[in-house]
Amino acid sequence: DVVVVGARAGGAATALLLARLGHDVVLVDRAVFPADTLSTHQIARTGVVALDRWGLLDAVLASGAPAIRQVTFTAGGESVTRAIKLKSGVDFLVAPRRYILDSLLAEAAAREGADVRLGVTVAGVCLDDAGRTVGVYGHDRAGASLEIAARFVIGADGLGSRVARAVSAEVIEDQGDQSAAQYAYFADLPWPAIELIAADRALAGVFPTHHGQACIWV
Repeated sequence: DVVVVGARAGGAATALLLARLGHDVVLVDRAVFPADTLSTHQIARTGVVALDRWGLLDAVLASGAPAIRQVTFTAGGESVTRAIKLKSGVDFLVAPRRYILDSLLAEAAAREGADVRLGVTVAGVCLDDAGRTVGVYGHDRAGASLEIAARFVIGADGLGSRVARAVSAEVIEDQGDQSAAQYAYFADLPWPAIELIAADRALAGVFPTHHGQACIWV
């Protein structure tokens, strides 16, 4: 029924939900998990609530991602700390590393019946005589050509989506590239809270993650 291109958080979650509804789903990604990706990864409450509803939040916590129960905001030289209030059944946030979160979601999709194929690179989409997308083509990790037919194709393959380019998807909004971001991981310090620091033309943040580390980004 559906082929989902991109098996990280967005694509794996989509495949998981479609498979639960009884659809025949193939989920592909060029990476072989566990594999990291260039991404910050603090999850907002809506995402944590979704993980809870899908039955995956306990697995995220069991993987070593700390439950973060407070947030500190700093601006104008003043700091304010607030506890995460209970809402929609959740009273904490999480910031799991992507190579762990993506693997958990892809494995959950597979348990629900999705056919998960890693190491598959999609080169383009297949079109019928009317120009409608009816599948994808590419190659596996050994370089062998493959084609997957499907009634629907979902492109969850990131910022430079090959699927989006292949179907000439319209750009709805483009805010340009007038900023930059850097981040790194630091350990051996207490990280009790998510921190957000606003300054003139700058924003920085800290969020605790796996292995006693925190991701600090600017």
